[in-house]
Amino acid sequence: MNYFMQLFLKFPAVLIALTFSGFGHALCAYLMGDKSQKYMGRLSISPSVHLDPIGFIFLLIAGFGWSKPVIVNRNSFKYKYAMAVYYLSGSITNMLTAVLFVWIIKILLFFNIGFDTLFLVLKYVVGVNVGYSAIQLIPIPPFSGYYFFKEILPYNIVRQIEPIERYSMLIFLTLVMTNATSYIIDPIYAVIYSIVLKLAGI
Repeated sequence: MNYFMQLFLKFPAVLIALTFSGFGHALCAYLMGDKSQKYMGRLSISPSVHLDPIGFIFLLIAGFGWSKPVIVNRNSFKYKYAMAVYYLSGSITNMLTAVLFVWIIKILLFFNIGFDTLFLVLKYVVGVNVGYSAIQLIPIPPFSGYYFFKEILPYNIVRQIEPIERYSMLIFLTLVMTNATSYIIDPIYAVIYSIVLKLAGI
């Protein structure tokens, strides 16, 4: 299969991963007390609400990307560690989306429905969602994993690590242009993938 055909078949997977990640963040913020998500129209699974065109292209081609940021009012959150949960919510949503599509594949196989190209697209949906879930958990800026730890670590440690935030774009570009990402993402991907399979009953 040539490169452009792979991108074409991967297109729905990237669309779904970014849309559901953005929706997951917005829903989490809403459930934690930030009702502005409803007024801003972020409680939707419409891709137009969540997609960032550049982030979409990056994820499709380079394997790294992003959706539109979900602006939250942390002062409206009801719980002490609500922001920490919020930073995990996109990753968790992508993981659950992967589980859903594994179930869909299982059902289609059980009833002997479908064809090779459809199964390939569905497998891309599972793989991209697991991958994007893993990316978000990278514990360095600008990824959500870093901000999760920033929310739960003692303040004296947070003050020591905050200076690296100014280099977040440099870190991101370095990860994209080198193979260093595999050393960080692969172990996270493996854990998430195993959780997805267990939740899907495989």
